Amino acid sequence: MRGLLPTPLRRAGVLLTGILLACTEPREVELPTLRPTSAYESLQVHHGVAGGDAERAVELAVLVGNLAPDQVLDAGHYEATLRHAAALGLFRGIRIREDELARRPAGMPVEEFVSREAIGTDYALRFARSVLCARLPVTAAMMEQIIGFLNGINAEYATGDADYAWSGYHDNCAHLLRNALAAASIWRPKAVWEIKLRQIFHLAIPANEFLALAERGNDFPIDQHWRVFLDDEASTALEEFGWLPTRDGALLRVLPIHAQNEVFDTRYALFVLENPLRRPRTRQFARMLEEPRYHDLETNLRHFETTYAQILAEHSTPRGAEHDSRERWRSYVAGELEAVRERLRRLCAEVPCAAGVPD
Repeated sequence: MRGLLPTPLRRAGVLLTGILLACTEPREVELPTLRPTSAYESLQVHHGVAGGDAERAVELAVLVGNLAPDQVLDAGHYEATLRHAAALGLFRGIRIREDELARRPAGMPVEEFVSREAIGTDYALRFARSVLCARLPVTAAMMEQIIGFLNGINAEYATGDADYAWSGYHDNCAHLLRNALAAASIWRPKAVWEIKLRQIFHLAIPANEFLALAERGNDFPIDQHWRVFLDDEASTALEEFGWLPTRDGALLRVLPIHAQNEVFDTRYALFVLENPLRRPRTRQFARMLEEPRYHDLETNLRHFETTYAQILAEHSTPRGAEHDSRERWRSYVAGELEAVRERLRRLCAEVPCAAGVPD
């Protein structure tokens, strides 16, 4: 998937919108930056992006801001990154409303003003924060649902039918991600802009959402048929996409804030909404970082090979009233067992595997 996600530039009050495209191979694509909203008026521009080079450029720009691991982030590189982002044209074509324009220092180009608002939040993330990454493999059909949801949100704001108002309580970036994944039956959505007392049941705290996704991708009890079919989203995903949320390849990675940093405070602080005495989510996070199956591919694949094989050994071909649902579940597991063994064979053909190549 390649494109521009609807990302709130909070202080400037802007939402950059674009079109997401599903790309199965590197190719030349044109990505329109559609109408910005809120504090910004409209213009439309197009950017040509070329395959693998674009992916590398995005990785550098979005995550590390073109910093080498041992390079010092000082004021000079910070300013150079701001200028580079503006020169790339990421914010070209945006016009600021007069009330917002008053905040821009005299003589500063619009592109630079917007890039200063976005750095550390919308690009060069590791200048200012640590990044929690949870990988969850999905099917092409599921990706279409996710893309459709995000493009629908983009269109709503880009056409002016609605103005985006970021709210940490009612509607933030974690709500957007949560609900995009919910569009593909990965989990339940969370409501936005409920009345104040009801919204408390739909809070989306980024670290909590990361942990929830990590748990969904690794620890949902897929070995229990009844749990699968009592979970509306899991049963729907199995029926419509031939997919269950806990699966091989759902790996975690933590990318810490850039250590050699003269611009931002590098002290790590993970904000998790939890019981402050027992701290169950923080303990869960620590456990996941310690156990190799959550972040090492071979260990992860071996774990699911064992899990799938045990399910098939313990559950024979079903009979009776539950035949259809159980057979669908068991057939899914059998298919995943063959798939994970093939992934192990491919992995072990590329790098030495500790436990050898599977039969």
